[in-house]
Amino acid sequence: MQKLPVIIRQLTSLKFIGLTGNPLTEKDIEVLHRALPDCKIIFEQ
Repeated sequence: MQKLPVIIRQLTSLKFIGLTGNPLTEKDIEVLHRALPDCKIIFEQ
C-alpha cells in the first residue's frame, strides 16, 4: 500500500472491516490500526 486512502480517515465510526485476500505488509496493517483504532480489522492472505 503506497499510502492510506483519504476516504479511510472518514470511516472513524466503522466497527469491522474484513480485508481478506489483500497483500498487506505488517507496516500497512499498523497504519490501518492507527487510522481506525475502534475498528476490528480482519487480515487474511
